[in-house]
Amino acid sequence: MLSMRKNLLTVVAATAAALALTSCAQEGAGPTTAAEDETTYASVSWAENPTTLDELTDLAEVVAVVTISGVAGTGNIEETSGAPLPYTDFSADVQEVLTGDVAGETITIRQHGDASQDVVFVDDPLMQVGDEYVLFLTEHSPGEYRINGGPTGRMIVTADGQIVALDSSSLEPGELVTELTELTTAVETAATE
Repeated sequence: MLSMRKNLLTVVAATAAALALTSCAQEGAGPTTAAEDETTYASVSWAENPTTLDELTDLAEVVAVVTISGVAGTGNIEETSGAPLPYTDFSADVQEVLTGDVAGETITIRQHGDASQDVVFVDDPLMQVGDEYVLFLTEHSPGEYRINGGPTGRMIVTADGQIVALDSSSLEPGELVTELTELTTAVETAATE
């Protein structure tokens, strides 16, 4: 039942993203392409909107610290609305698994947006090669994962082990932790409850 609910949430998130992209492109509801900047900016409303670390951990099959090692590919998910949903697949080296199991030392993570098509989701900027993140993930096919809750399920790990949530994270202020060791403890506790 939980797997079916997660699959439904994935479909809803993808549909919402496609509708938002269509809305921005067709109605000018969001930032549009400028002559000097060929990038299309779109906004997304996420089907999963966790506000606590417990909720975020419950959504995830895996919570891991990863380093983005490269771009594995890009493409479009064809939506019934007629607007393709662009994505980028990133290769990620798993540094540490906080909870769950991953299929190997390197995994693929799919994120909405595609720099090669100049499509960027403003609330969820594309990950950068070489950056380290804590990711709350769900496997959508063997070895391939998606991030739960969009920008909420992705936290930057700084060189000194600090955790930085994205500005568009839906976590309540009291839920934000600043140290990797503190986050590890919180995730492990949430996973065992």
